[in-house]
Amino acid sequence: MPDANADLIFLDSKRLEYVHWWPTIKRVLRKGGLLVVDNATSHADEMAAFMALVSADAGVTTCTVPVGNGQFLATLSH
Repeated sequence: MPDANADLIFLDSKRLEYVHWWPTIKRVLRKGGLLVVDNATSHADEMAAFMALVSADAGVTTCTVPVGNGQFLATLSH
């Protein structure tokens, strides 16, 4: 995908791979775009490293929504 091309990315896959995918996700998500990641609370142990990595990025705003299995949301601010 071209850089800054996606408005929305939804992840519900191999959670332990997400950390490795982050550079590509960040590259293709446009400024103001939304990343939604399923199973943020139901598989918190598998999601911890990815959520910490994304949350530590100064150009990203994150939150966790406790709906269903939990959704981790991230928006690129720049």
